Amino acid sequence: MRGSKGWGGSRVTWYPELGTRTMVAAGEHVRAVGWLAAGQPYTRGAASPEFVAALRQFVAGWRVSGNCLGLPLAAGPHACEFCGQFLAAGNFGVPSGEVLYVAPEMVLHYVQVHEYLPPSEFISAVLGSPVPGTPEYAAAAAPFAEIRRKQFEQRLSQGS
Repeated sequence: MRGSKGWGGSRVTWYPELGTRTMVAAGEHVRAVGWLAAGQPYTRGAASPEFVAALRQFVAGWRVSGNCLGLPLAAGPHACEFCGQFLAAGNFGVPSGEVLYVAPEMVLHYVQVHEYLPPSEFISAVLGSPVPGTPEYAAAAAPFAEIRRKQFEQRLSQGS
């Protein structure tokens, strides 16, 4: 992972695509998506309008998603390392069966402006998942929130 100060805010920390750790969640159930950084390669391509529209709903609902999942808030805005013209501060989760895809709010900017093409399994998850703010999303997110709660309790009991 990598992060540093940049214009208008800190930069998003880089995590390997589909890795099991992000700034806000970790575990065998987690898959990191869209934690891009300058100097790190990423897949480029055209995203379908349907995917962009669905992704826009997740990005708009990042606060609700974070609350449902128990994700911590970011420590201020993050600047796009590629253009410096966009700031974002949120993170969200896309539940898909036993996997939780975790992405920064900036992922939509990356897709629309920098031609980032997320992994196909993330695209399928976004297109197939209920959106934040719906009872179906809350139900799909609940098992992951419970995992997060147990991880937190375990850390507290270990004194770290």
